[in-house]
Amino acid sequence: IRRGGVFNNLFTFIDSKYVLRLLKCFLFWFVFVLLYPSLYFTFFNLSLPDNSEVKVAKRDNQGNPLINDHILGISDISVSPFNEFKATSACFDKTLTEYDINKSQRINNLTGHEQGIWTCDYSPSQDGVIVSGGNDNLVKLWDFKSQKCIETLKNHDKAIYDVQFSTDGKLFGSCSKEMICLF
Repeated sequence: IRRGGVFNNLFTFIDSKYVLRLLKCFLFWFVFVLLYPSLYFTFFNLSLPDNSEVKVAKRDNQGNPLINDHILGISDISVSPFNEFKATSACFDKTLTEYDINKSQRINNLTGHEQGIWTCDYSPSQDGVIVSGGNDNLVKLWDFKSQKCIETLKNHDKAIYDVQFSTDGKLFGSCSKEMICLF
């Protein structure tokens, strides 16, 4: 290894943990984007444990429950803390879709994001309330019961990659490439 020069000056400013995180991110990106590009545009396949009480209308060739309802790929799914058979998917087709997994059918479909949705999370304290974030840099708070957007927050300059409610449901956070926000 040659010492000195540009590389020596560069590495004096970069923390080794930061370099490891970058390498992990690159490896993740390489494996899931280059080797499996179809993962970004797959349809919604949801597996449940084999249980005689669960009745599913459609099944795949391995017997798993199957719901195909989106035009583009699913980016996230959240299961309701109030009903284990209710789940919502965030999708690149700009929709949040709530499903009854037991009946293998759509309950509600919410639209309002301007671009694809990356993430969603149910409130643990209010039934039917969910938060979402996506490529349009918006965080939206929704009420599935009224099928309306409660609030739209414009705090980010880049796509939102994750949203999460606190365990008591009083706060929620969002993160993008450049910042984390708490509401």
